[in-house]
Amino acid sequence: MIEKIEFSDINKFLASLGLICIGIAFFLPWFFNNDVSILLLEKDQLDKLTVTANSIIIDQQNALKIINKVIPWVSGVLILVGILLLFYSINRWKKRQAVLDKIQDEDLKYKEIQNLSAKEKRELIENEIDEAEVHSGTLNLKSEIEKQIEVDNYIQIENSIFSKLSDAYKSNYIASQNVKIGSDYYDIILKSKNLNVYRDRIIEIKFFNKHLSLEQLEDATRQLIISSKNYESSFKRRAISILIVIYDQNEYDESLKLFRKQIFQYSKEAGKVIRINFFSKANIEKVKSIQFLNAQNEVKTYQK
Repeated sequence: MIEKIEFSDINKFLASLGLICIGIAFFLPWFFNNDVSILLLEKDQLDKLTVTANSIIIDQQNALKIINKVIPWVSGVLILVGILLLFYSINRWKKRQAVLDKIQDEDLKYKEIQNLSAKEKRELIENEIDEAEVHSGTLNLKSEIEKQIEVDNYIQIENSIFSKLSDAYKSNYIASQNVKIGSDYYDIILKSKNLNVYRDRIIEIKFFNKHLSLEQLEDATRQLIISSKNYESSFKRRAISILIVIYDQNEYDESLKLFRKQIFQYSKEAGKVIRINFFSKANIEKVKSIQFLNAQNEVKTYQK
């Protein structure tokens, strides 16, 4: 018995139709030649019949004669149409499968977490420092030694924060540091052991050796939003995005409040509200773990 044709998928429908055409092509000759007893009647037997019966049988014999001449052509056409439909549907399937394979490959890239080497991490930070200097117009003003010292400070700060968070929340989260998923880089990922109670945390750390820049903060926010959305889409897990900003220069409280308000609005318009927390480098060791994750005097609607 032929299964119900799946019309929701045009490729399956065309392939099914092709198989049906080929099946009918072989069925027709058998159907019309299955019982040929009417063709084996002798003339004496026909003469014994009534005129009406005789006429009907002769008409049937003539019809079978015509059908047997036509059937090979009909079957041939049906076989050709069936083969063409099969090849067409297979070709469409092949193209579609190539697209699906590409999507799956990309999906696997996102789901494959790669740990960054120490060299890769230093290169990322060096590039970040160079970009910051471009914004401030101080590129190439530092010596290589000064730049490496700044990189070391940056790494030390990130390691210190990661150590505090991983130790404080090891019962509720699986902590990962310096990982790459697809084309996105993550400073810290706290993967919840129970999503019904805690959402994952995606944490980006930015260290400003000079005064804070709204442009650089917005750029960091944009990157965090993109990587967070990719993470949520790839792993089907909800996550809270947190931007931790460490500053080395003195910053006025009012300036920090203004930056926080502007970044909140910027992220809201970008489609994913993030938490942004500011800490002075001088006081970083005194900061408690919970302060890194909780919002600092922010709008309560997204503190969940």
